[in-house]
Amino acid sequence: MKLVATNEFSLQSQSTTTDRVNMISVYDVSRVKLSIINNPNDDYINANYIPGYKNLRAFIAAQGPLPTTVNDFWRMIWEKDVRAVVMLTKCVEVFKVLKSIILIEDVLPEWTIRDFESSTNQSHLVRHFHFTAWPDHDVPQTTDALITFRNIISDFMKNYPRTPILVHCSAGVGRTGTLIALDRAIRQIDAEDQVDVLGIVRNLRMHRNLMVQTECFPVSNLRFFSPTHKGKISLRPSCQMVDLMASGRLFYICGAL
Repeated sequence: MKLVATNEFSLQSQSTTTDRVNMISVYDVSRVKLSIINNPNDDYINANYIPGYKNLRAFIAAQGPLPTTVNDFWRMIWEKDVRAVVMLTKCVEVFKVLKSIILIEDVLPEWTIRDFESSTNQSHLVRHFHFTAWPDHDVPQTTDALITFRNIISDFMKNYPRTPILVHCSAGVGRTGTLIALDRAIRQIDAEDQVDVLGIVRNLRMHRNLMVQTECFPVSNLRFFSPTHKGKISLRPSCQMVDLMASGRLFYICGAL
């Protein structure tokens, strides 16, 4: 897919060694900048600010931390005052931080919720939402659990309305984009009684390369929205998403709406 913004910093050799996937570049205009410690490249992390519904910086979409980037990952949590971290894949590196401890852990069949305390000079409480029911190399057959999971996160964030939600999977585009798109779709339906699914995906891709891949299935298939949303949805299609139709699967899904 053609890039829609510059990614010069992400292409620098100092940053490409910290990226999981070379093709997932970070747009300069929306990249999350860390503080500079020793050299100008200290501010780089593979993460972008992503707008939510009526909120320009509701989310941070990031790649899953590598052993070489996990300290920067937690530095981002601290510096950006992140209070909710959403993990949509298995990523053991996120737990391997010496100055972080699990205070509470609630393990359920489809997700686990943990409270962390990251300490430097001050303590920083973080709630970690780990969705464990996403099939490997596939998409959920229904979104019942995913919507409930999203609602739990949304309720928690009422306590922190001005801080971004940090969402990551492995590359930070597929499952990450799906959850963010789902949240935006639900909020748009609640506010407007209509949803522009393709417009949402297009907007996400303006802020991070390749956001939402085949895993847009649960967002696009409105049969799986919760009962409170059914029966009151009118679709507002976007005519500017021809590039999304390149996938036969996506064309079928969108056409089925």
